[in-house]
Amino acid sequence: IGKKNENIESIDATTLINLAISLKNNKGINGWITKISSSTSEITYKWKNKENTFKYDNKTRFVVGAKASTTVDNLKIGDRIRVRLIENTSQIALAKIIIVLRRGNDLFMKIRTFTPSVTLVRLSSTIVPTTIQVKMDKTPGIHANDVNNLIGAEGTLITVNITENTKIVRKYFGNTTLDEFSVGDKLKIIGRINDDNTVDAKVIKNNSIWKAGVANHIGVVTGIDTSSNYLTVNWTPLQHITKKKLKEKLLKSKTKVIAQALSKKNLKDAKDTIKNKIEKVVSEKIDKLVRKVESKKIQINRIKQDGIKVGDLIKRLPEKKIKVQITNNTKIIIGTNSNATIADIKNNDKIRVRGVMQKTSSTVVADVIVVVNSLPEIEEPEDVSINDVNEVINEITTDDTSTDDTSNDVVNNPISKVEKIIEVENSTSTQPIQ
Repeated sequence: IGKKNENIESIDATTLINLAISLKNNKGINGWITKISSSTSEITYKWKNKENTFKYDNKTRFVVGAKASTTVDNLKIGDRIRVRLIENTSQIALAKIIIVLRRGNDLFMKIRTFTPSVTLVRLSSTIVPTTIQVKMDKTPGIHANDVNNLIGAEGTLITVNITENTKIVRKYFGNTTLDEFSVGDKLKIIGRINDDNTVDAKVIKNNSIWKAGVANHIGVVTGIDTSSNYLTVNWTPLQHITKKKLKEKLLKSKTKVIAQALSKKNLKDAKDTIKNKIEKVVSEKIDKLVRKVESKKIQINRIKQDGIKVGDLIKRLPEKKIKVQITNNTKIIIGTNSNATIADIKNNDKIRVRGVMQKTSSTVVADVIVVVNSLPEIEEPEDVSINDVNEVINEITTDDTSTDDTSNDVVNNPISKVEKIIEVENSTSTQPIQ
């Protein structure tokens, strides 16, 4: 029961009723099996340091992993179970269905829906398909030790896959794009958790933006006026293709690639552009912050689009010189420091500026300024594959964080100051969320 939301084609539910459950006659229990008695058809389980017993009969359904219809013989002591009971006149309740959720370290019933509140910590590119990285916020109902928690606890870093099927909206459900996003934004994501711990986003709701006209202006700093608190920036406006055209182009590309693959007997990846793209940047100190660059290699087949180039997805308009006004309310983010000042910015810095362009002048009043190491939207040649753009991420860091990424370190190169090259090996599935 609820109200249909036309913006995202969903229902804002006020009441959810499971018609398969009788509130009067059914009861759900959880616990760990401590005893199985086939002679009395009874199972004893432990929950919150207390033991209880229920019965089963020939109508009881048993679900163990991929076995959706099995017998009591497949249950084991120590199994973590969820049971729906049928209240009866006897003192011991009867089980209608017994589901094994976990056996040792093996999760049998994985909850794939991802719905926590998160904070955006990385936005490397606004060209879809792409990935973003978010940090888990404290979310009611999500606990670190929950048997079904596949995402982790508060503070966990998660890679989110964004495709042509991802719906992106503002706080009050107005349609938007990644152009309006900025590091530090509070997001609500609905998606599917994959075996590689990435998330395929179906809906991303940005609770930090609620009005239009605040798209990011990306460009290069050419002047800094600390006395008047403004930056001069060479801004390159962008036009992204519509979502409809994006879907058509990607579908056409997939068909074309399949045809090419069938006509070739020997396909080899002759390119190794990844090594050439990892920048060897020496640490430098700008005002009070010491900057270094962390490079990551990301391989997520779920967002790969063979045959699609940067120029297929965006159009670059002529460069313009603008003024970026910094106020007392402007947040400046450099790497892992969200309390930077104008003194921490230098000429030739690449920045993403979210703010409102004044109608009477070429001045953007900045809400957020994020200094980044690269701007693929304006730096990469238009004939470069979108896969190459998504494969390498160069991030500025300004302090040492002990929080692990969603992947593993494979290289530490102290000479080049490139501290990490991180590789995420993923499933080859390219199916959208159903």
